[in-house]
Amino acid sequence: MKKQLTYLSLVFFMGLFLNACVPAFAPVVQPPSFSIRGEVEMVSVQLPLPLISKGQVVFRLPMDVYNPNDFDIALNRVDFDFIVNNHLAVTSAFTSGIVVRAKGSSTVPLDVIVPLESGLALATDIAGLVAGQSTSFALDGKVTIDVFGALQVYAKSRLLSGTIN
Repeated sequence: MKKQLTYLSLVFFMGLFLNACVPAFAPVVQPPSFSIRGEVEMVSVQLPLPLISKGQVVFRLPMDVYNPNDFDIALNRVDFDFIVNNHLAVTSAFTSGIVVRAKGSSTVPLDVIVPLESGLALATDIAGLVAGQSTSFALDGKVTIDVFGALQVYAKSRLLSGTIN
């Protein structure tokens, strides 16, 4: 009986000890960082046509995604607001899902479609761009990554900012 009690005590304390060690082996996941590779460009402008089209502008953001972790991650989703000259142009999402290698980066050509019905202030900014003026932009987003089959969502933050020429 005394041997069984000693054996059970040993198993119990080993279980506690091993359980306490498990969090030390769990990887700390750092969020990816984003930057612009090259220039943001206005790819196309479609003017509104009555009864046919409301019009739109397409911007291409050559976005670099850097993975600071020691393991691969999958960029599962980015829900974002595209802001032009401090005016919200569009809310959209990138859902293509790309794998970013450990300590590596991948380039994502993010095409952002902005409807011209987004407001007068934005229409003025876009008219300025068409005329050759530059303006500021920002991309605020909530990032979701897949790490070892588990989704991790990061709070909305400023991912990119710069100038459109």
